Amino acid sequence: MTDSALNARLRADARMNVVLPKLIEIRAAKARLDADEARALAEAEAIASDWTEEAGGGRVGSDAGFPYRSIAAEIGAALRISDRTVQRQMGEAATLVNDYAGTLEALDAGVISAAHVRAIVTAGAIIETPEMRAEFEQDVLQLAAAESATRLTPLAKRRRVSDRLCKGCLLLMEGRH
Repeated sequence: MTDSALNARLRADARMNVVLPKLIEIRAAKARLDADEARALAEAEAIASDWTEEAGGGRVGSDAGFPYRSIAAEIGAALRISDRTVQRQMGEAATLVNDYAGTLEALDAGVISAAHVRAIVTAGAIIETPEMRAEFEQDVLQLAAAESATRLTPLAKRRRVSDRLCKGCLLLMEGRH
C-alpha cells in the first residue's frame, strides 16, 4: 500500500469512528420511537374496543366497527395516511403490546428494529397458547439480537415449528394430517 493510500485509509477510519457511533444511536432512537408509537396505537385500539363495548357490544352490521373506523380515520387524518392503514397498524400494535412484551422491550431498548419485530410477530402468529408464544419469543429474541431482520425471518419460521413449540405444525403446513 502506498503512503497516500495508507493516509487516505487512516483519514477514512478516523471519520468513520465519528459517524458509526452516531448512526448506531440514531437507529436506537428510531427503535425507541417505534416502540412508543406501538404503545400509542395499541392504546388507540383499546379505546376503540372500550367504546364498542360501552356502546353496546351487540351492534351488528356497519355499526359494529364504527368506533374502530372513527378512531382510525381521526389518526389517519392527523398523520396523512389512510384509515385502513391505521386500522392495520392498530391491530399489529395491539398484538405486539399484548402478546410480545419481550419483543416490545427489546425494540424500546434499541436491541432490535421494527423489521425484527415484524419477523417475530409474523412467524409467531400461528402459535396459539401464550406459554408457547413466550417460549418462542424468548428463543427468537436471542437470535434477533445478533442477526439482521432478513436473516431472522427464516430462522424464526423454523424455530416456530421446532420440536416443543408447535408439534404438528410441520405436518399441517405440508398438507398432511
